[in-house]
Amino acid sequence: MNVAFSTDAGATWTAPIAVHDERPLGRVDIELLSGDAALVSWLETGRRRAEVRMRRVERSGGVGRSSRVTYSSEARSSGFPRMVRVGDELVFAWTETGENGGVRVAASRF
Repeated sequence: MNVAFSTDAGATWTAPIAVHDERPLGRVDIELLSGDAALVSWLETGRRRAEVRMRRVERSGGVGRSSRVTYSSEARSSGFPRMVRVGDELVFAWTETGENGGVRVAASRF
Protein backbone atom coordinates (compact mmCIF):
# COMPACT_ATOMS: atom_id res chain seq x y z
CA MET A 1 0.00 0.00 0.00
CA ASN A 2 1.32 3.40 -0.94
CA VAL A 3 0.59 7.04 -0.18
CA ALA A 4 1.37 9.98 -2.45
CA PHE A 5 0.91 13.70 -1.78
CA SER A 6 -0.24 16.47 -4.11
CA THR A 7 -0.06 20.22 -3.56
CA ASP A 8 -1.82 21.19 -6.81
CA ALA A 9 -5.22 19.45 -6.59
CA GLY A 10 -3.91 16.24 -8.13
CA ALA A 11 -2.17 17.62 -11.21
CA THR A 12 1.14 16.20 -9.93
CA TRP A 13 2.04 13.77 -7.16
CA THR A 14 5.06 12.85 -5.05
CA ALA A 15 6.62 9.45 -5.57
CA PRO A 16 4.61 6.68 -3.87
CA ILE A 17 5.61 5.98 -0.26
CA ALA A 18 5.10 2.44 1.07
CA VAL A 19 3.21 2.43 4.37
CA HIS A 20 2.44 -1.22 5.15
CA ASP A 21 4.56 -3.65 7.09
CA GLU A 22 4.78 -7.27 5.90
CA ARG A 23 1.29 -8.60 5.09
CA PRO A 24 -1.28 -5.85 4.43
CA LEU A 25 -4.93 -6.75 3.98
CA GLY A 26 -6.05 -3.26 2.97
CA ARG A 27 -9.04 -1.44 4.51
CA VAL A 28 -7.08 1.80 4.53
CA ASP A 29 -7.98 5.13 6.12
CA ILE A 30 -6.02 8.39 6.12
CA GLU A 31 -6.13 11.65 8.07
CA LEU A 32 -4.15 14.69 6.97
CA LEU A 33 -2.23 16.41 9.74
CA SER A 34 -1.00 19.24 7.52
CA GLY A 35 0.05 19.63 3.91
CA ASP A 36 3.26 17.80 4.78
CA ALA A 37 2.11 14.81 6.85
CA ALA A 38 -0.68 12.28 7.26
CA LEU A 39 -1.62 9.40 9.53
CA VAL A 40 -2.53 6.18 7.75
CA SER A 41 -4.31 3.16 9.20
CA TRP A 42 -4.80 -0.26 7.62
CA LEU A 43 -5.58 -3.89 8.40
CA GLU A 44 -2.57 -6.22 8.46
CA THR A 45 -2.21 -9.97 8.99
CA GLY A 46 -0.54 -10.34 12.39
CA ARG A 47 1.23 -13.26 14.04
CA ARG A 48 -1.85 -14.36 15.99
CA ARG A 49 -4.71 -12.28 14.55
CA ALA A 50 -5.29 -9.47 12.12
CA GLU A 51 -4.25 -6.06 13.44
CA VAL A 52 -5.39 -2.51 12.82
CA ARG A 53 -2.09 -0.64 12.42
CA MET A 54 -1.19 3.03 11.90
CA ARG A 55 1.83 5.19 11.09
CA ARG A 56 2.76 8.77 10.27
CA VAL A 57 3.88 9.50 6.70
CA GLU A 58 5.72 12.66 5.63
CA ARG A 59 5.43 14.25 2.20
CA SER A 60 9.25 14.19 2.07
CA GLY A 61 9.08 10.36 2.10
CA GLY A 62 9.78 9.77 5.77
CA VAL A 63 7.68 7.21 7.61
CA GLY A 64 7.25 6.75 11.32
CA ARG A 65 7.25 3.45 13.14
CA SER A 66 3.98 1.55 12.75
CA SER A 67 1.97 0.73 15.82
CA ARG A 68 -0.91 -1.62 16.54
CA VAL A 69 -4.16 0.14 17.36
CA THR A 70 -6.05 -3.07 18.16
CA TYR A 71 -6.52 -6.67 17.13
CA SER A 72 -9.22 -7.42 14.60
CA SER A 73 -10.42 -10.14 12.27
CA GLU A 74 -9.71 -10.79 8.61
CA ALA A 75 -13.40 -11.64 8.11
CA ARG A 76 -15.47 -9.36 5.91
CA SER A 77 -17.87 -8.95 8.83
CA SER A 78 -15.15 -6.97 10.67
CA GLY A 79 -15.80 -4.14 8.21
CA PHE A 80 -13.48 -1.20 7.61
CA PRO A 81 -11.80 0.35 10.65
CA ARG A 82 -12.03 4.15 10.63
CA MET A 83 -10.25 7.04 12.31
CA VAL A 84 -11.03 10.72 12.62
CA ARG A 85 -8.92 13.57 13.92
CA VAL A 86 -10.47 15.60 16.73
CA GLY A 87 -8.07 18.36 17.79
CA ASP A 88 -4.87 16.63 18.83
CA GLU A 89 -6.51 13.22 19.23
CA LEU A 90 -7.38 10.41 16.86
CA VAL A 91 -10.59 8.51 17.45
CA PHE A 92 -10.65 4.97 16.06
CA ALA A 93 -13.75 2.86 15.44
CA TRP A 94 -13.80 -0.79 14.39
CA THR A 95 -16.10 -3.80 14.51
CA GLU A 96 -15.34 -6.83 16.64
CA THR A 97 -16.88 -10.01 15.28
CA GLY A 98 -18.33 -12.88 17.26
CA GLU A 99 -20.95 -13.39 19.92
CA ASN A 100 -19.85 -10.46 22.07
CA GLY A 101 -18.86 -8.34 19.10
CA GLY A 102 -19.96 -4.87 18.16
CA VAL A 103 -18.51 -1.48 17.41
CA ARG A 104 -15.52 -0.52 19.54
CA VAL A 105 -13.97 2.93 19.93
CA ALA A 106 -10.61 4.14 21.23
CA ALA A 107 -8.81 7.50 21.27
CA SER A 108 -5.13 8.36 21.16
CA ARG A 109 -3.06 11.54 21.07
CA PHE A 110 -0.68 11.86 18.15
